[in-house]
Amino acid sequence: MKKEFLETIKKLYGEDSKIIVTDMELNTLYTSCPSLVDKLNEDMFSRSRIAPQDNENIFPVREKRVLSLAVNGVHYTAVVMPYGEEYYVIELLDSLDFIRLCGSAQISLAAMINISQLRKAAANIYAAQTLSDENIFKTDPGKPREMYDKASCIILRTAANQSEITHYICSEPERMVADISVLTRQLCMYCSAKLAATGGMKLDFDIEENCLAECKGERYAAVLLNLIENALLYNISEIKMVHVAVEKKNGEVRISVTDNGLGMDLDAIEKAFIPYALCDPEETYGCLGLPLADIFAKTYGGSASIISHKDEGTTVTLRLPLSGGNANDCYSPLDSYSGDKFSMPNIYLSRILHGD
Repeated sequence: MKKEFLETIKKLYGEDSKIIVTDMELNTLYTSCPSLVDKLNEDMFSRSRIAPQDNENIFPVREKRVLSLAVNGVHYTAVVMPYGEEYYVIELLDSLDFIRLCGSAQISLAAMINISQLRKAAANIYAAQTLSDENIFKTDPGKPREMYDKASCIILRTAANQSEITHYICSEPERMVADISVLTRQLCMYCSAKLAATGGMKLDFDIEENCLAECKGERYAAVLLNLIENALLYNISEIKMVHVAVEKKNGEVRISVTDNGLGMDLDAIEKAFIPYALCDPEETYGCLGLPLADIFAKTYGGSASIISHKDEGTTVTLRLPLSGGNANDCYSPLDSYSGDKFSMPNIYLSRILHGD
């Protein structure tokens, strides 16, 4: 490879980027991360994460594409860019894998953020106890209770995140068959009724019957609630609208959540499935909504994708293989946790409805 060509590539992508330069046959000509691969091939890539098409042949790549690269069982997001007529430049973004070949930058960060959230909950409980004991807020007796409630929500959300991370690290998914149609309808009807009371939010749904998939109902419910929450939080429309659709197509169950919110540009889409890439985890419940949705889908043999345009809204789609068995997962998200106030849907809706 000509030295001038390589210098140009480095200048364009930066010295710190993880770059692989290949020819059109995907033979590696240069890599800044030689420990990953010596030679690439088409089988390492999945469909585009932006707008996958059924049975689409992604090569040759004619324009910038966001693809998934699997190396030794670890999944990475790669931006593939044709360079002239002869080369591809493949830039690896941060790993989607929490454990990074058992290494652990991501899992350490996840644990640190969970501990931070628990500290925040403990501080709320301590403050509420102090206010109650000293009767400081005689004119606002509900304040301590509000703080207790907020702390409880933080603890339950943190526990849900930790549970999902543990599921992923163990990589032994529970093989249950869930009725996606029933679960989705339960959640959508409940959330729709809660949101209708606000006057500024609307959730509707279109759900095909008997959409069965091999997955754990509790994990699916958490993922769907995360997507609904995102659709409403990142939305400044006068009327915030969310549409949830479930259908069977080409041997898959497809779950789509569409909103009329802020939308995402290409850079945000490329980072959307990377843990902690799009927001400050200290200011949220962990920034794990989209990454965990992606991991959930992959765990059960499916995929996740995003179609979005800035200021025009977003559609996130989960694809799960259609199951031919009978549903044997009787989990109900409306009966989860302890009592109505701390049911799973209320934990997720609390930030939207009350600003928690």
